[in-house]
Amino acid sequence: MSAGILTRIAHNTDARICFLEICGVTYVFIAGAFGSKLELLTGASDVPKLVIPTAAVMLVFLLRNAYRRAKESDYATAVIDVVLAMTAAVLSQILLTYVIPDWAMPRWAPTQGGYVGSLFVTLVRTLFPQGPKGQTASSNRSYAQDEIQWLASEFMKQVSKRNAASLILSSIAVVASSWGFAQTETLRLRIALSGIILFALAIFLGSITIGTSNATFVQSSPQVFKTELKRQHRFLKWVFYGYIGVLLPATVVFLIGTHVYEFVVIVYMLLFAELILRKSEAYHGQFRVVESFVFDRDASKSNDKSLRVE
Repeated sequence: MSAGILTRIAHNTDARICFLEICGVTYVFIAGAFGSKLELLTGASDVPKLVIPTAAVMLVFLLRNAYRRAKESDYATAVIDVVLAMTAAVLSQILLTYVIPDWAMPRWAPTQGGYVGSLFVTLVRTLFPQGPKGQTASSNRSYAQDEIQWLASEFMKQVSKRNAASLILSSIAVVASSWGFAQTETLRLRIALSGIILFALAIFLGSITIGTSNATFVQSSPQVFKTELKRQHRFLKWVFYGYIGVLLPATVVFLIGTHVYEFVVIVYMLLFAELILRKSEAYHGQFRVVESFVFDRDASKSNDKSLRVE
Protein backbone atom coordinates (compact mmCIF):
# COMPACT_ATOMS: atom_id res chain seq x y z
CA MET A 1 0.00 0.00 0.00
CA SER A 2 1.63 3.23 -1.16
CA ALA A 3 2.23 6.25 1.04
CA GLY A 4 -0.28 8.24 -1.02
CA ILE A 5 -3.11 5.82 -0.27
CA LEU A 6 -2.17 5.73 3.41
CA THR A 7 -2.29 9.52 3.48
CA ARG A 8 -5.72 9.55 1.85
CA ILE A 9 -6.98 6.94 4.32
CA ALA A 10 -5.69 8.95 7.29
CA HIS A 11 -7.21 12.15 5.90
CA ASN A 12 -10.60 10.64 5.06
CA THR A 13 -11.10 8.35 8.08
CA ASP A 14 -12.60 9.38 11.39
CA ALA A 15 -11.01 7.25 14.14
CA ARG A 16 -14.17 7.20 16.28
CA ILE A 17 -16.32 5.99 13.40
CA CYS A 18 -13.66 3.43 12.51
CA PHE A 19 -13.89 2.12 16.08
CA LEU A 20 -17.68 1.76 15.76
CA GLU A 21 -17.22 -0.13 12.51
CA ILE A 22 -14.70 -2.49 14.10
CA CYS A 23 -17.11 -3.18 16.97
CA GLY A 24 -19.96 -3.89 14.55
CA VAL A 25 -17.88 -6.13 12.27
CA THR A 26 -16.46 -8.05 15.22
CA TYR A 27 -19.97 -8.66 16.48
CA VAL A 28 -21.07 -9.90 13.03
CA PHE A 29 -18.45 -12.66 13.03
CA ILE A 30 -18.86 -13.53 16.71
CA ALA A 31 -22.62 -13.94 16.27
CA GLY A 32 -22.29 -15.78 12.97
CA ALA A 33 -19.36 -18.11 13.63
CA PHE A 34 -18.70 -18.61 17.31
CA GLY A 35 -22.11 -19.74 18.50
CA SER A 36 -24.63 -18.24 20.84
CA LYS A 37 -22.50 -19.13 23.88
CA LEU A 38 -19.10 -18.46 22.23
CA GLU A 39 -18.40 -22.21 22.05
CA LEU A 40 -15.48 -21.76 19.66
CA LEU A 41 -13.92 -18.62 21.14
CA THR A 42 -12.24 -20.54 23.94
CA GLY A 43 -8.51 -19.91 23.54
CA ALA A 44 -5.72 -17.99 21.84
CA SER A 45 -5.84 -20.34 18.85
CA ASP A 46 -9.31 -19.00 18.01
CA VAL A 47 -8.19 -15.36 17.89
CA PRO A 48 -6.93 -15.45 14.24
CA LYS A 49 -10.29 -16.92 13.23
CA LEU A 50 -11.91 -13.69 14.34
CA VAL A 51 -9.14 -11.18 13.59
CA ILE A 52 -8.48 -12.16 9.95
CA PRO A 53 -12.00 -11.71 8.53
CA THR A 54 -12.43 -8.53 10.60
CA ALA A 55 -9.17 -7.17 9.17
CA ALA A 56 -10.30 -8.07 5.65
CA VAL A 57 -13.53 -6.13 6.10
CA MET A 58 -11.82 -3.10 7.62
CA LEU A 59 -9.22 -3.05 4.82
CA VAL A 60 -12.03 -2.72 2.28
CA PHE A 61 -13.69 0.02 4.35
CA LEU A 62 -10.42 1.97 4.62
CA LEU A 63 -9.75 1.69 0.89
CA ARG A 64 -13.29 2.85 0.18
CA ASN A 65 -12.73 5.78 2.53
CA ALA A 66 -9.58 6.76 0.63
CA TYR A 67 -11.50 7.26 -2.60
CA ARG A 68 -14.62 8.89 -1.23
CA ARG A 69 -15.14 12.31 -2.78
CA ALA A 70 -17.24 13.92 -0.06
CA LYS A 71 -19.02 13.17 3.21
CA GLU A 72 -22.44 12.58 1.73
CA SER A 73 -24.98 10.40 3.52
CA ASP A 74 -25.78 7.68 1.00
CA TYR A 75 -27.44 4.42 2.02
CA ALA A 76 -26.75 2.76 -1.35
CA THR A 77 -23.02 3.52 -1.07
CA ALA A 78 -22.97 2.13 2.48
CA VAL A 79 -24.66 -1.09 1.31
CA ILE A 80 -22.12 -1.48 -1.49
CA ASP A 81 -19.31 -0.96 1.03
CA VAL A 82 -20.70 -3.69 3.29
CA VAL A 83 -21.26 -6.14 0.41
CA LEU A 84 -17.71 -5.65 -0.89
CA ALA A 85 -16.29 -5.98 2.64
CA MET A 86 -18.19 -9.21 3.36
CA THR A 87 -17.06 -10.60 0.02
CA ALA A 88 -13.47 -9.91 1.04
CA ALA A 89 -14.08 -11.72 4.33
CA VAL A 90 -15.46 -14.78 2.50
CA LEU A 91 -12.48 -14.79 0.12
CA SER A 92 -10.11 -14.62 3.08
CA GLN A 93 -11.74 -17.73 4.51
CA ILE A 94 -11.48 -19.60 1.19
CA LEU A 95 -7.79 -18.69 0.99
CA LEU A 96 -7.18 -19.80 4.58
CA THR A 97 -8.70 -23.24 3.94
CA TYR A 98 -5.83 -23.87 1.49
CA VAL A 99 -3.02 -22.02 3.30
CA ILE A 100 -3.65 -22.29 7.07
CA PRO A 101 -6.83 -24.35 7.63
CA ASP A 102 -6.55 -24.07 11.41
CA TRP A 103 -7.08 -20.28 11.15
CA ALA A 104 -10.23 -20.50 9.06
CA MET A 105 -13.61 -20.26 10.76
CA PRO A 106 -14.99 -23.81 10.89
CA ARG A 107 -18.47 -22.52 10.27
CA TRP A 108 -20.04 -19.21 9.47
CA ALA A 109 -23.62 -18.37 8.62
CA PRO A 110 -25.56 -15.11 8.33
CA THR A 111 -27.43 -15.71 11.57
CA GLN A 112 -29.96 -13.32 13.06
CA GLY A 113 -27.25 -11.69 15.18
CA GLY A 114 -24.90 -11.42 12.20
CA TYR A 115 -27.66 -9.86 10.12
CA VAL A 116 -28.42 -7.28 12.81
CA GLY A 117 -24.71 -6.54 13.12
CA SER A 118 -24.44 -5.98 9.36
CA LEU A 119 -27.35 -3.56 9.55
CA PHE A 120 -25.51 -1.74 12.32
CA VAL A 121 -22.37 -1.32 10.19
CA THR A 122 -24.48 -0.13 7.26
CA LEU A 123 -26.24 2.35 9.53
CA VAL A 124 -22.94 3.70 10.85
CA ARG A 125 -21.53 4.22 7.36
CA THR A 126 -24.78 5.91 6.32
CA LEU A 127 -25.08 8.24 9.31
CA PHE A 128 -21.38 9.07 9.47
CA PRO A 129 -20.01 8.80 5.93
CA GLN A 130 -16.25 8.91 5.76
CA GLY A 131 -14.65 11.33 3.35
CA PRO A 132 -12.38 14.34 2.91
CA LYS A 133 -12.25 16.57 5.95
CA GLY A 134 -12.86 20.21 5.19
CA GLN A 135 -13.92 23.39 6.91
CA THR A 136 -17.62 23.78 7.39
CA ALA A 137 -19.38 26.60 5.63
CA SER A 138 -20.40 28.14 8.97
CA SER A 139 -16.79 28.65 10.00
CA ASN A 140 -16.21 31.00 7.08
CA ARG A 141 -19.22 33.28 7.39
CA SER A 142 -20.55 35.90 9.77
CA TYR A 143 -24.00 35.86 11.34
CA ALA A 144 -26.54 38.63 11.68
CA GLN A 145 -28.55 39.42 14.82
CA ASP A 146 -31.71 37.70 13.55
CA GLU A 147 -29.74 34.55 12.67
CA ILE A 148 -28.28 34.38 16.17
CA GLN A 149 -31.78 34.77 17.61
CA TRP A 150 -33.01 31.96 15.37
CA LEU A 151 -30.15 29.72 16.53
CA ALA A 152 -31.05 30.55 20.13
CA SER A 153 -34.71 29.70 19.50
CA GLU A 154 -33.84 26.34 17.93
CA PHE A 155 -31.36 25.65 20.71
CA MET A 156 -33.99 26.17 23.42
CA LYS A 157 -36.48 23.94 21.58
CA GLN A 158 -33.91 21.15 21.40
CA VAL A 159 -32.96 21.49 25.06
CA SER A 160 -36.62 21.57 26.14
CA LYS A 161 -37.50 18.43 24.15
CA ARG A 162 -34.38 16.64 25.31
CA ASN A 163 -35.02 17.44 28.96
CA ALA A 164 -38.64 16.31 28.74
CA ALA A 165 -37.60 13.00 27.17
CA SER A 166 -34.76 12.59 29.67
CA LEU A 167 -37.07 13.14 32.65
CA ILE A 168 -39.58 10.58 31.38
CA LEU A 169 -37.03 7.92 30.44
CA SER A 170 -34.89 8.37 33.54
CA SER A 171 -37.97 8.15 35.77
CA ILE A 172 -39.03 4.92 34.09
CA ALA A 173 -35.48 3.55 34.37
CA VAL A 174 -35.28 4.37 38.09
CA VAL A 175 -38.64 2.76 38.86
CA ALA A 176 -38.06 -0.34 36.73
CA SER A 177 -34.49 -0.86 37.95
CA SER A 178 -35.50 -0.34 41.59
CA TRP A 179 -38.27 -2.90 41.20
CA GLY A 180 -35.81 -5.35 39.60
CA PHE A 181 -33.28 -4.70 42.37
CA ALA A 182 -35.90 -5.55 44.99
CA GLN A 183 -37.00 -8.70 43.16
CA THR A 184 -33.61 -10.29 42.51
CA GLU A 185 -31.15 -11.76 44.97
CA THR A 186 -28.37 -12.25 42.43
CA LEU A 187 -25.34 -10.12 43.30
CA ARG A 188 -24.38 -9.59 39.65
CA LEU A 189 -27.82 -8.28 38.75
CA ARG A 190 -27.95 -6.04 41.80
CA ILE A 191 -24.59 -4.49 40.88
CA ALA A 192 -25.78 -3.90 37.32
CA LEU A 193 -29.11 -2.43 38.41
CA SER A 194 -27.36 -0.18 40.93
CA GLY A 195 -25.28 1.29 38.12
CA ILE A 196 -28.37 1.85 35.98
CA ILE A 197 -30.21 3.52 38.88
CA LEU A 198 -27.21 5.77 39.63
CA PHE A 199 -26.95 6.91 36.02
CA ALA A 200 -30.70 7.45 35.66
CA LEU A 201 -30.84 9.53 38.85
CA ALA A 202 -27.93 11.66 37.64
CA ILE A 203 -29.72 12.28 34.33
CA PHE A 204 -32.96 13.15 36.14
CA LEU A 205 -31.27 15.66 38.44
CA GLY A 206 -29.14 17.08 35.63
CA SER A 207 -32.19 17.62 33.41
CA ILE A 208 -33.96 19.50 36.20
CA THR A 209 -31.03 21.81 36.90
CA ILE A 210 -29.81 22.37 33.34
CA GLY A 211 -33.31 22.51 31.90
CA THR A 212 -34.47 25.54 33.89
CA SER A 213 -33.06 28.14 31.48
CA ASN A 214 -35.26 31.11 30.65
CA ALA A 215 -35.90 30.99 26.90
CA THR A 216 -36.69 34.72 26.74
CA PHE A 217 -33.29 35.79 28.08
CA VAL A 218 -31.43 33.28 25.90
CA GLN A 219 -33.09 34.58 22.73
CA SER A 220 -32.71 38.24 23.62
CA SER A 221 -29.08 38.22 24.78
CA PRO A 222 -26.19 36.68 22.81
CA GLN A 223 -24.12 36.72 26.00
CA VAL A 224 -26.72 34.60 27.83
CA PHE A 225 -27.03 32.33 24.78
CA LYS A 226 -23.26 31.84 24.81
CA THR A 227 -23.31 30.95 28.51
CA GLU A 228 -26.12 28.44 27.99
CA LEU A 229 -24.31 26.81 25.07
CA LYS A 230 -21.25 26.39 27.25
CA ARG A 231 -23.32 24.85 30.06
CA GLN A 232 -25.06 22.43 27.71
CA HIS A 233 -21.74 21.46 26.12
CA ARG A 234 -20.28 20.63 29.52
CA PHE A 235 -23.46 18.86 30.64
CA LEU A 236 -23.46 16.55 27.61
CA LYS A 237 -19.77 15.81 28.09
CA TRP A 238 -20.51 14.69 31.65
CA VAL A 239 -23.47 12.65 30.35
CA PHE A 240 -21.10 11.00 27.89
CA TYR A 241 -18.57 10.17 30.62
CA GLY A 242 -21.30 8.76 32.87
CA TYR A 243 -22.77 6.82 29.97
CA ILE A 244 -19.42 5.21 29.11
CA GLY A 245 -18.17 4.87 32.68
CA VAL A 246 -21.34 3.75 34.47
CA LEU A 247 -24.24 2.75 32.23
CA LEU A 248 -22.28 0.80 29.61
CA PRO A 249 -20.35 -1.35 32.14
CA ALA A 250 -23.57 -1.90 34.11
CA THR A 251 -25.28 -3.15 30.95
CA VAL A 252 -22.37 -5.51 30.19
CA VAL A 253 -22.59 -6.93 33.71
CA PHE A 254 -26.36 -7.31 33.29
CA LEU A 255 -25.92 -9.27 30.02
CA ILE A 256 -23.24 -11.64 31.30
CA GLY A 257 -24.51 -15.20 31.03
CA THR A 258 -27.01 -14.46 28.27
CA HIS A 259 -26.70 -15.39 24.59
CA VAL A 260 -24.27 -13.49 22.40
CA TYR A 261 -27.19 -12.10 20.39
CA GLU A 262 -28.30 -9.94 23.31
CA PHE A 263 -24.91 -8.21 23.26
CA VAL A 264 -25.93 -6.37 20.10
CA VAL A 265 -27.34 -3.84 22.59
CA ILE A 266 -23.77 -2.85 23.42
CA VAL A 267 -22.80 -1.86 19.87
CA TYR A 268 -25.96 0.21 19.51
CA MET A 269 -25.21 1.84 22.87
CA LEU A 270 -21.80 2.80 21.49
CA LEU A 271 -23.56 4.39 18.53
CA PHE A 272 -25.75 6.42 20.89
CA ALA A 273 -22.63 7.49 22.80
CA GLU A 274 -21.23 8.86 19.53
CA LEU A 275 -24.46 10.80 18.98
CA ILE A 276 -24.21 12.32 22.48
CA LEU A 277 -20.62 13.36 21.87
CA ARG A 278 -21.47 14.87 18.47
CA LYS A 279 -24.30 16.91 19.96
CA SER A 280 -21.91 18.21 22.61
CA GLU A 281 -19.44 19.15 19.89
CA ALA A 282 -22.24 20.85 17.93
CA TYR A 283 -23.03 23.04 20.96
CA HIS A 284 -19.34 23.91 21.22
CA GLY A 285 -19.34 24.89 17.54
CA GLN A 286 -22.36 27.13 18.07
CA PHE A 287 -20.63 28.63 21.10
CA ARG A 288 -17.71 29.68 18.91
CA VAL A 289 -20.10 31.20 16.37
CA VAL A 290 -21.90 33.26 19.03
CA GLU A 291 -18.61 34.20 20.68
CA SER A 292 -17.36 35.52 17.33
CA PHE A 293 -20.62 37.43 16.84
CA VAL A 294 -20.35 39.05 20.29
CA PHE A 295 -16.71 39.98 19.66
CA ASP A 296 -17.54 41.53 16.28
CA ARG A 297 -20.45 43.45 17.76
CA ASP A 298 -18.38 44.76 20.66
CA ALA A 299 -15.58 45.75 18.28
CA SER A 300 -18.08 47.60 16.10
CA LYS A 301 -19.42 49.50 19.12
CA SER A 302 -15.88 50.46 20.15
CA ASN A 303 -15.17 51.79 16.66
CA ASP A 304 -18.40 53.81 16.72
CA LYS A 305 -17.45 55.37 20.05
CA SER A 306 -13.97 56.26 18.85
CA LEU A 307 -15.42 57.92 15.76
CA ARG A 308 -17.78 59.98 17.89
CA VAL A 309 -14.95 61.13 20.14
CA GLU A 310 -12.96 62.28 17.16
